[in-house]
Amino acid sequence: MNDDDALLSARELLGCVLYGMEEDGEPIPNPTPLSKVKTQPNECVVLVDVYMPSIRQANVNRSVNRTVTLPAWLNAAALEKNINFSQILQEALKSQLNIG
Repeated sequence: MNDDDALLSARELLGCVLYGMEEDGEPIPNPTPLSKVKTQPNECVVLVDVYMPSIRQANVNRSVNRTVTLPAWLNAAALEKNINFSQILQEALKSQLNIG
């Protein structure tokens, strides 16, 4: 891993942690000024920034797995017709909720 990869990973982690804190209603701590960060001789300080609107939007549109139960005969019939269960469920939920 090089420095660019490390910074990208740090941004992703920071975004996930901050998003989780927002979702849980936890207060977001103020950033520590770089001049106040104590380092060891082999360490350096790096500013890690994250653009939270992008993180929030990505989490709104992320997919989640759900487990559903249906009769075996219905499952077999749907598999025989190559039905996309996820697509059908999404369409049915949108219809039921009257959303796009």
